[in-house]
Amino acid sequence: MKTIVGFVVAVLFAVAPSRALAEERASDEAAARPALGQVLTGEDEVSYEEGKALFAREQFSAAAEAFGRVYEHAVDARLLWNIAACEKKMRHYAKSLLLVQRYLVSEGERLDDGDRLEAERLIAALRPFTAPLSVRSDEPGAEIFVDDVLVGTTPLPLVLVDIGFRQVRARKAGFLEVTDDTFVDGRSPVAVVVVVRLTKARAEGRLNVSAPSAASVFVDGRAVGSAPWSATLPSGMHVVRVTAPNRIAFEKEILVRGNEVRDVTVSLDADRSTRSRSWVWLAAGAVLTGAAAAGGYWVVSQSQAH
Repeated sequence: MKTIVGFVVAVLFAVAPSRALAEERASDEAAARPALGQVLTGEDEVSYEEGKALFAREQFSAAAEAFGRVYEHAVDARLLWNIAACEKKMRHYAKSLLLVQRYLVSEGERLDDGDRLEAERLIAALRPFTAPLSVRSDEPGAEIFVDDVLVGTTPLPLVLVDIGFRQVRARKAGFLEVTDDTFVDGRSPVAVVVVVRLTKARAEGRLNVSAPSAASVFVDGRAVGSAPWSATLPSGMHVVRVTAPNRIAFEKEILVRGNEVRDVTVSLDADRSTRSRSWVWLAAGAVLTGAAAAGGYWVVSQSQAH
């Protein structure tokens, strides 16, 4: 298998375009059509030159972003070729293939035979590295992500992806997210089908409170029991208070999310102020006791004197 993959990679790079970027090829047609660097002005020209420099430094992701910014304003299909060259360098074969196809359609008759042949050869070389993927869901309007890239919402047409392991994720408000890892095999002409079933998110979650034994637990101002305590609560913010004799009370707002379990561990510190008040009371009692004893002695002494 490794030998076959290595051979296909060698073929892919052997038929790589002779020009990396659209600006670099000079032809008779180019003489009648100004080069990209000559038609771009202002920020577009700056971003274009930045993209070329980044490509030369092999910073292909940043180069693709720079060329993409220019394309949003200039809408020159030759920029699609440049972006495709960046994506191919990053081995994003499906993205590169789709960009080259758009380049062929957009340029149309403006392409000479050499440019058209080069684009078609590149598409042919990229195709074995891609495969169609079908994502089906029981819920319409679900956002579908492939490798964390949004590809559309259900119902979704076939998506061209790179072969290999792909992560498919479905998301819709009011439902639990679903993630599915699947292997896309480019050898089969039939699209790989991933079926995503979404489950409605409940508007409640579970709260577990751990605290010293005999501690009292209050939720939203209501006594609910002793620690450890656990219960299902409506999703949202809840005020949790935990108290115990001679301990500093704990109180905090806790967020409970739907279909989730929230664990709260409480360690109650000793209330030193209570201990201080106890010592003050004992000391005061000792003083009073001493005073009473002294008073008794005085009375006895006086009576004995008489």
